[in-house]
Amino acid sequence: GDQSGTHDFFAEVVLDKSMFKDGLEDFRHCNSDDIRTLEHADAHTTHELVTRNRSANCYMPSEDDEHILEWVLADRGGIAYFGYAYYAANSASLTTVRIASDRVNGVQATSDALINPSPYSIVDGSYSVFRRMLFLNVNNEAWPLVKPFLDYGFSSAGQALVSSVGYVRPNAALHAKMLQRIAEGGNELADLVPVQPEKCAMGLRLATTPYLDQWGRQKIRYECLPCHPGTFKDDDLPRECRPCQAGKFAEAAGMTECGLCAKGHFSPKNSVTCQACAENTAAADTGTAICVTCDLGHFTEGEGAAACEYCPRGKFRDVLGPGPCLICPTGMTTDFRAATESMDCRCAEGSYHMEGGRESGPCLECPAGMRCAFGSEADGIARWEAAGQPDANQAKHPFPMAIRGFMTLAENPMRVYKCKVEQH
Repeated sequence: GDQSGTHDFFAEVVLDKSMFKDGLEDFRHCNSDDIRTLEHADAHTTHELVTRNRSANCYMPSEDDEHILEWVLADRGGIAYFGYAYYAANSASLTTVRIASDRVNGVQATSDALINPSPYSIVDGSYSVFRRMLFLNVNNEAWPLVKPFLDYGFSSAGQALVSSVGYVRPNAALHAKMLQRIAEGGNELADLVPVQPEKCAMGLRLATTPYLDQWGRQKIRYECLPCHPGTFKDDDLPRECRPCQAGKFAEAAGMTECGLCAKGHFSPKNSVTCQACAENTAAADTGTAICVTCDLGHFTEGEGAAACEYCPRGKFRDVLGPGPCLICPTGMTTDFRAATESMDCRCAEGSYHMEGGRESGPCLECPAGMRCAFGSEADGIARWEAAGQPDANQAKHPFPMAIRGFMTLAENPMRVYKCKVEQH
């Protein structure tokens, strides 16, 4: 399959460059559905698909050498390329192709020797075209963990195990070189090149950490780590996590999405938690970025309010910010809710202010024989008279008025006299 180094090696050695387009294979592949079926088929089904149903001269890729072996055994004209160990275990059913190392002339024209693969031709190097070294790339930092494995692998017992599965032991010179390399503790000239991962799962970010290796060379370590609280990632791209938008939050690490702040709460960008709206501010909706300040005459009962409330009758609020609605002075009230200033506080019905208005003192009880409407002020009488005595009930500034059967005099309008004869 095209995910393996074996595939790339074969393409570089055998195939003509014209068979590639933009670095990709440009020759016919077999039907992908048939290949998927073959990967789970029994021997009979494999034979039917390979010999009768597949397109002629098409390429059947697989990352599993066992599948390739089954397919080439089912097709008498099939050609496959895999490790010598698979041939050695099935040599009675497979035929090898002799090759030469001539890069110009074909098999019919070359004067070079045509070589069959065998343990001897591989070890002595005569089967050179397809001989491929197996490299062990070890992270130098992990050398203490890897060395026992290498010691066993190149011991007599380890080499016997290599031969038992069909692989070819290194020749004496190469074996001695490997033992020397192990004894030296690896290759300090080998340069590990960290590779950025192709994906980081949802909720994981790509983290880069500069470090110095054991020889003092600057390196970068790539890791997929959980998103920090206050951030999220909803895809598998290798990148940083994104901050939660204002009005949202992510209180734990590794979040794939941000939650919405509840009503009465808010959050700025990149928040771990939501905060309750301060006193006299409110958030009516979920996912709010900032709380709204209550207008004058409005308030909230503490923090975390979803809406502002009216100051009740008898109270007012004349400044923005924290603080309760203020109570009107003793004896005073308002005749509406949401009062915004102290001037909205007036004497309650049944009481009045003397001349000088509210600054003259407390509200006084309405004299017997008079009716004092809400907000009555004694100096309202003079204002009413100055206005030409319109309908007293329509006066802009209410004032105490005598009720039926009682009267007052202009020189002392707050002194009440009972009429001897009631007049209409």
